[in-house]
Amino acid sequence: DVAQGGAPGRNDQLEEVVAYADRHGLGEVLFLRIKPSGRARRLYHELKLTPSQGRAFLPLLRRLARRYRPRLQVDCSFIPHLCAHRLSRRALQQLGVDGCGAGNLLLGMRADGRINGCSHHPEAFGTVEAFGALWDTHPHFFAFRDRQVTHPGCRACLYFAVCRGGCPLFSDFLVGDFAAPDPECPRLLALAG
Repeated sequence: DVAQGGAPGRNDQLEEVVAYADRHGLGEVLFLRIKPSGRARRLYHELKLTPSQGRAFLPLLRRLARRYRPRLQVDCSFIPHLCAHRLSRRALQQLGVDGCGAGNLLLGMRADGRINGCSHHPEAFGTVEAFGALWDTHPHFFAFRDRQVTHPGCRACLYFAVCRGGCPLFSDFLVGDFAAPDPECPRLLALAG
């Protein structure tokens, strides 16, 4: 996980993972940004992606993609960090990035069968047996589907159509507003600073 710990040398470990996948003939490596869920809610500020790690992530991905065979993909929560490098839509698609699909294309299911719109969301609603009824009626799923980010700087961004304000879990955790843009977005931070 690229985000774990601001400690120096973590990127070396990422290369070890990709090299391992390459040696064992794996076809894909998916990178996840640590999310404020589970135990990470308590440790998030200690483990979160630092601004320098965010800037270094895409160059690292490019280097690893040239050196190793597995396809490198990224979790949708990385979109703001990738867009800070002004990537083309095609490049984002190659990384498997197309906004948050929670509650729309994705369903989180826990070991006990309880479900939610995102596997990283801290709460669960109903069980998989009630999936059909909940998917079409529960406000939790609609909160993800109907999320309306209204921040003017975010909406004016040329990447808004693909980013859609970033991962709402960060917005909810960091500023208490599910509809706010990802407060760690480098493009928004640059506008504010």
